[in-house]
Amino acid sequence: MYGQYLPYNYNYYGWQPQVLQNDNYFRETQGPIAGDSNDPNVAAFYGVTTGISADMDHNTRSMSLTLNRLTLENVDDAAGRWQIEGGQVFGGNIHIANYASTKRIVNQGTSPQNTAMLTLTLFFIGASGQPPQNITLQGSHDFNSGNQIGSVSAASSSFASYIGHQFRVSGNTLVIQ
Repeated sequence: MYGQYLPYNYNYYGWQPQVLQNDNYFRETQGPIAGDSNDPNVAAFYGVTTGISADMDHNTRSMSLTLNRLTLENVDDAAGRWQIEGGQVFGGNIHIANYASTKRIVNQGTSPQNTAMLTLTLFFIGASGQPPQNITLQGSHDFNSGNQIGSVSAASSSFASYIGHQFRVSGNTLVIQ
């Protein structure tokens, strides 16, 4: 006990245990998370190897990610239209997740405002054979600007602290605050 070194890091909490190189800054559970990937680039994004990421703010827990759309399909039905989108998610230039998005246009419901109900789920790359850690966003899509807003409605254990946080998509940039 007397031999431990506990550096003072001048934050609100005062004395903090030393963060080791392989500690994940965001880890609130001891279960496996997406950052436990064997791919060092994916692991580095989560701070597993470096402890730092330019795309995640450790103090506010905000995320800024880039969506790279690979598919977009429209499916019309009697009530309106489904727009189904999928692609890759990048943190900087590292492919960290894949995403699936559905937009629902309802005749006489969302069409007068040229908007759609939106559900977007990020599936983070992780250990093979395991369900991916994920974040689900729900909100609205504006077809005039292409922008999307809403909040995190569900998340797996590694990202549960984001539930209720606001998000915005502008162009191909997703920011969760």
